[in-house]
Amino acid sequence: MRVVGRAPRPIAATRRPGAAGDPSPRWPAGPRGVGLPAIGLLALAVLTVSCGGPDEEGRAVEEDVSDGWPLVTAPEPPPVPGPADALVSAANEAMAAAGFRARGAAVGFEGGEQEMRVAAEGTVHITVTAPELPEPGEMFCRDGVMYTSVPLHTARLRQAGDAVTVPGDLANHFVSSPVGGDCRVLWEIPARAVPAPERDLADASPPTRAFVVPDETGEPLEIHHMAAEGEPLLLRVERPADTDSGVAGDTEFLDHGKGGSPRVPDDSTVVSAEEFRNLLEAG
Repeated sequence: MRVVGRAPRPIAATRRPGAAGDPSPRWPAGPRGVGLPAIGLLALAVLTVSCGGPDEEGRAVEEDVSDGWPLVTAPEPPPVPGPADALVSAANEAMAAAGFRARGAAVGFEGGEQEMRVAAEGTVHITVTAPELPEPGEMFCRDGVMYTSVPLHTARLRQAGDAVTVPGDLANHFVSSPVGGDCRVLWEIPARAVPAPERDLADASPPTRAFVVPDETGEPLEIHHMAAEGEPLLLRVERPADTDSGVAGDTEFLDHGKGGSPRVPDDSTVVSAEEFRNLLEAG
C-alpha cells in the first residue's frame, strides 16, 4: 500500500520565513518506478549488390550501399513473465477489480492512523487521524491527481519547517498535485517484489504467500502477504523498520469488494499548488 507506506508529500509551494520557495515533493511514491524494457538498436547487414554487363564479362562490380541503410531503432521483445511476475500482476489486477479497504499507521504523524478506501473504478479516499491534527485530514486520488485537504497539507508543511498561515476561506479547500503515475501506485504490489517462501504462512487462516520488496542490500523493505488459495488478494503488508516509503508496522487489507464509491472534491474547492502558494503570499 503506497499511501500507507509511500505517500507523496504535498508539493504545493509556500513562503518560508524571509523567502518564497517550493517545498520538495515527497509523500506515494513513489515508487516505486517499474523499469521499462530497454530499447536496442537493430543494425541492418551491409547490402552488397553484384552487377554484370556484357562489357565486363566474368567480373562483378560490388556496390556497397550500406550508407543508404541507417540503423533502425526497434524495441527488444519484453521478457516473458515468470510465475512470480504473473502472480504479482494477478494480485494487483484482482485488487483493482474488487475494490477494498486498508488501514495502518499514518506516514509522518506519530501515533497517527490512516484508512484507505479504493473503489473498483480506481478512485482512492484516504482519511488520516493523529493527535496533532485538530480534525481528520483527507486525501482523494483520481486519474493520477491527489487532492489533499488544506489542514492536512499545511500540517505537513509545518512539519517540514515552513511557517504557514492559511486564510480562513481556504480551510475547506483541497490542494491538487500529481502522484507521479496512476493512483494504483498508492497501494499495488511493486513489480520488483520477489517470492519469499520462507515467509509463507501455510498454517494461517487463510494461508498466505509472501513476496518481499528488498532494499539495495537485499534486506526487506516490505513483506506483502497475499492469499494462497482462491483469488490472490493482498491481505497484509509488513514493514520491519521506518523508511522513506513508510513507517514500521502492518497494514491490513480488508473488505475486498466493498471499497465504496468515494467522490473527489468539487472543482470549486480545489486549488493547484501554484494557486495555493499565491494565495498564501497574497495573505
